[in-house]
Amino acid sequence: MPPNSDSEQTPADPTASDAAERGVQTDRFLIVGIGASAGGLGAFEAFFSGMPADQEPGMAFVVIQHLSPDHSSMLAELIQRHTRMKVFEITDGMRVLPNCAYIIPPSKELVLGAVVCACSNRAFRVGSDCPSMSFSVR
Repeated sequence: MPPNSDSEQTPADPTASDAAERGVQTDRFLIVGIGASAGGLGAFEAFFSGMPADQEPGMAFVVIQHLSPDHSSMLAELIQRHTRMKVFEITDGMRVLPNCAYIIPPSKELVLGAVVCACSNRAFRVGSDCPSMSFSVR
């Protein structure tokens, strides 16, 4: 995993240099997990639209939604329309920073350790037709 230093970043880390440029404190912040079933887009839109427009939240948001493993997701683009924060679809090794929202891609599990994401393929159960959500913190 990449180092946890603010001065270092990896190619899978598009947010670190931007945060440094904006003077964002990235050493201690809350990470908020928000989950919903497949019909939860309206709730996500309302949540992000309702955030104060005149200040940064100072925390990161991880959005977990039932997504079909058979289709690519546009959830990041849809949520981006309702917030001034940057919204990213999580990739393995991506560093989580405050004032950003992160979307777990379809068919992936997320383990968050020391603010670095480990994103792996989700194991499907035979006979299961409902995508599951998985998000854990180490």
